[in-house]
Amino acid sequence: MSVVNMCFELAMKRLSLSFLLIAFLVFPIFGQKTEKERVLDKCTELFGKAGDDESHLFEVGAFYVLQVSFNANNNLKRLSVESKEYHSDIRPEWKDLKGFDYLSLTEYQYLLTKLDLIKSKGKLVKGPPSVMMVTNNTAWSKEEYEHAIIDIGYRQSLLDDEDAPTRVRMFYIDYEKDDGS
Repeated sequence: MSVVNMCFELAMKRLSLSFLLIAFLVFPIFGQKTEKERVLDKCTELFGKAGDDESHLFEVGAFYVLQVSFNANNNLKRLSVESKEYHSDIRPEWKDLKGFDYLSLTEYQYLLTKLDLIKSKGKLVKGPPSVMMVTNNTAWSKEEYEHAIIDIGYRQSLLDDEDAPTRVRMFYIDYEKDDGS
């Protein structure tokens, strides 16, 4: 066997190995779901089919809806839990809901646990402030976790009794922190 033939065979083997390596690295990526697909599948599993494919709204109770938001890279940006009335422009039947009630702390904790199955927020880094800013009868609190920041809007009114139960008006879980992560 000539030196030229040996070099040619060696080059072909290297080329074949390179193609195999590229195939093993690239093809699994095509078989995997994007974060957006995984998140929407998990939301459907937990809450049923979305009421609207474009706005990604999932009913999470008689009076509340989960809205899922993604960034330009299709990574989860935010999970918002708000009154259905906020989205009555999309679903007119959600306007003026009869018997509306805010979330109890137990309902809030239950939803927070379910949402953690969609994407973990991680461990608590910084708890809520001792004093909250009140706007439009909503007292805002912020909790920082390893992978998310949660803004919680508590129902607050000067007309409430001192021992009235704490109720949650809305909350937002942001997975993109200010530092761009």
